[in-house]
Amino acid sequence: MRRALAATLGWYLLISPAWACINCARDVSTPILLRTAGKSQAFTVFFERDDDTVSTQARALIDEAARAFANLNGKSITIKGHADASEPDGLALSQRRAFAVERALRTQGLPKKVFVHMAGFGYDESLIKSELGKHEPQNRNAIISIEY
Repeated sequence: MRRALAATLGWYLLISPAWACINCARDVSTPILLRTAGKSQAFTVFFERDDDTVSTQARALIDEAARAFANLNGKSITIKGHADASEPDGLALSQRRAFAVERALRTQGLPKKVFVHMAGFGYDESLIKSELGKHEPQNRNAIISIEY
C-alpha cells in the first residue's frame, strides 16, 4: 500500500540499510520517501513465453496506466519491451510486445496526439540476469513509464 501510494504521488520508496546510518536515533529499517525533480510512474506488463498477446490481467494494468496518464496530466510515455534469454528472436519479440502495449493503451483511451516512445531491448536490459537459453518469466515484459 505504502509503495503504491508513493509511486502514485511521484515519490520513491527506499529502505535504508543498517550500515548507512551511523549514530542514528531512528529505526534504520523504516522506509524513507524521497521526492525526485520529475515525477514518474512505471507499470510492468508480463507476457507468456514466445507471445506478444496482452492478457486480461495485463489489460487491467494498462487501463490503470492510461487513467493515471489522463488524471495526473502526463507529459510523456515510454514503453520498453523485453524478452527472456530463452526466447528465439528476442529483439523482434520485445519490439512486438512494446507495440502491443501501445495499441492496448490507445484502446483504453490514450489520445492519438500523445506520442509514445517505444523500443525493444531483447534480453539486454533484463530485470533478472540469466544465462543464454534459460527461462526467466520475469524478463518477459513491457515496462510503461509515465512522466508527469
